[in-house]
Amino acid sequence: MPQEFMQLQCDFKEFKLFEKLEGNALNNENVCNLMEKGIEAIRKNLFDFAPIDKKGIEGFAKEDLQKIKTIADLLSLLSQIKPGALETSMAAFCRDDRDPQRIIEKKLAPVTDIAVGYYFSLMFEKIFPIKIKPQGTPPKKEFRFIANYSGWLAVRKVNLEIAENKETLSTMVHTMATIDGKREKFFGTAEFFSKMKAVLSKYPERKSFGKMIPALVEANKEGLFSQKDERLSKYALYKLMMQFGYSPYLSSAMLEGIYPELKIPKPKGRMRKD
Repeated sequence: MPQEFMQLQCDFKEFKLFEKLEGNALNNENVCNLMEKGIEAIRKNLFDFAPIDKKGIEGFAKEDLQKIKTIADLLSLLSQIKPGALETSMAAFCRDDRDPQRIIEKKLAPVTDIAVGYYFSLMFEKIFPIKIKPQGTPPKKEFRFIANYSGWLAVRKVNLEIAENKETLSTMVHTMATIDGKREKFFGTAEFFSKMKAVLSKYPERKSFGKMIPALVEANKEGLFSQKDERLSKYALYKLMMQFGYSPYLSSAMLEGIYPELKIPKPKGRMRKD
């Protein structure tokens, strides 16, 4: 039987990391930490491969970002946003090199969703800054996540030297979903996941900015964004935003909207519905 191990490596232009857990280092807490490093590495690099003008969105969001210091600030700002106006503004920062005419004709809804996602990711990071640091030396110019631990078998990888941007995006989005699907198993916090399910069960999974705000307010009252383990607080916020179609990070639905030729399989081990 193959020896259990877990590995994360990424060799992006401005961020490099390599870590492998095996032997005595392969314990539940270290596994959870490496899962979180995988999420953080994706958060840090994901939008570099998206067809958007990051600098333009950062400039647009600058004034709003200055208002955010706490989760209450974020919820207050979100309640003031008019989603239609925001999407119209974000269309100016979309870049679709496959067919420039699509920009002129404003047939950009899927790309606009990604631009909106980056706008929200900037807000998200005001509450939960990315803390991951470069580590180790990757042996290949790849993004790679491998899990062979406690019955969890997963391999996600992409060659960063030859892959198209959409292939890199697909791999990272799929990896993020795969890791999130195993949080309930390894993080061992039944009360947290029970509260998450209770909030999620009240709202269908569809795009609705109007329903997202009360759901986030309810989740905040339940303490989901102020967990002792910050990894769970971060997960709660972006999972709930994703439920309503306004993920601060790309979802498979958002990615398939712009690249319908991509078929991203749904990961096993998603949050169970009681």
